[in-house]
Amino acid sequence: MYYKKIVPSITLFWILIFFSVAQAQERPIIVNAVKNQNNSIEISYEKFKPGTYTVSLKFKNLENTSSSDIEKVVKDKSGILCTLRPKDPNKGIGYSYSVSYVPGNFKAKVDSTYRYLLPFKNAKNYVVYESKNVYEVYFNQKKDIEFKSYAIRAKNPDSIYAMRKGIVIEVANKQSNKTYEDELVFTTDRNSIRVEHEDGTYANYNGFKSSSISVKEGDTVYPSSFLGVIDEFNKEYYLLNFDICYPVKEINNNDHKSMLSHNYLTPYFHTTEGDVQLVNGEEYTALVKEEFILTEMSKKEIKAFLKR
Repeated sequence: MYYKKIVPSITLFWILIFFSVAQAQERPIIVNAVKNQNNSIEISYEKFKPGTYTVSLKFKNLENTSSSDIEKVVKDKSGILCTLRPKDPNKGIGYSYSVSYVPGNFKAKVDSTYRYLLPFKNAKNYVVYESKNVYEVYFNQKKDIEFKSYAIRAKNPDSIYAMRKGIVIEVANKQSNKTYEDELVFTTDRNSIRVEHEDGTYANYNGFKSSSISVKEGDTVYPSSFLGVIDEFNKEYYLLNFDICYPVKEINNNDHKSMLSHNYLTPYFHTTEGDVQLVNGEEYTALVKEEFILTEMSKKEIKAFLKR
């Protein structure tokens, strides 16, 4: 996902960028520039969706000021990106800039040693399969990342739980519950949840009954928090796909623009067999202990949890 906005070059004393409410709802980030009484220009942002974003400002045509390009990771709902200060405080500033932003923080320090919970109930066991990259299998796209995703097949609509503490940044209800054809092997028409973790990784859960999803965007979930119920995939089984990924920066060689893509982790999971990396076709039993749930909780959260 990549967004860009161009601000025309100006030599006025001030600039105010205004967007309607409708535009704000369409864009996760809006950037505004305001002139202060001392002739400085304060460039700020408003964020309308939960989760972390990387915002980039590229400046051109600077007059009576100087600044390098800005790249900033933002998590709060609003804040200051930078302030342009006049070389001559008695004169205004002339400038133009472009804005781009992408979800995620490619500079985050990913904790590859973190132990995740399996996304099903304690003591529940499933055979875990490695999912194939559908773009390679069905669309003949070249393999450009090391894809790593998992799947479980259930005979009945089973409950799904969070693997790690995080913020729900996306809930996709693409369809109402329905029965699929016997021969179905692939569809994008599925309900999903995406959770952002403290270290910048994401957990993706794909395959929920639409009426069963228990979280909304902006919610905090904890290890073993109930998320929803697996939806039927075809006449043979119910299917959940899940993975852990993290954003990385890429340069488009055609136009030299930087964008964020994703790499996938091969994480360790708590199981009754120990903390293991999952092997395709092997059966695993979920292990949930209180100490696992409390791992990333604050003191306040732990106190509230223990009172329940």
